[in-house]
Amino acid sequence: MAHQEEPLIQASPEGPPRIELPGEPSDLAGVEGLCEEILSGGEKADTSLETLHELVSRYPEMLSGWVALGKIARSRGQKVEAYAYFRVAYHRGLDKARASGWRGDGRIPWSYPSNRPFLSAIYGLMTCAGAIREPGEADRCWDFLGKLAPDHPFQKND
Repeated sequence: MAHQEEPLIQASPEGPPRIELPGEPSDLAGVEGLCEEILSGGEKADTSLETLHELVSRYPEMLSGWVALGKIARSRGQKVEAYAYFRVAYHRGLDKARASGWRGDGRIPWSYPSNRPFLSAIYGLMTCAGAIREPGEADRCWDFLGKLAPDHPFQKND
């Protein structure tokens, strides 16, 4: 009887490995509120934008600030600028994912709150790629988002 060797890679009964990215500093907890204030055009919008710029300058490696700047630029019709902000967040997110052990395979689930800025960056990049008539990039982003986080809340035509 021939000896069978153990496979080098064993499938987990839970499916692909799941990665949780590191959280962001507590200073960035209010970024979504700042973004909402700016988008609403409220009386504090200018001050909130200055605060957001200060936070991004203080924490350029953090994704949520770049994502917020992308959302603001997109809402103002600044397609190229929005694309650039989301692209920065996307690449910073890839760096964080790799540093967290992701090697191109596995999940980065939406259910982990610390993953949401990265997944939002991919979604924002997808919407902006479509807006600047780069449908191939938009499709790749949509497919990548689905592969990483099948539990994400986004719709392709949002």
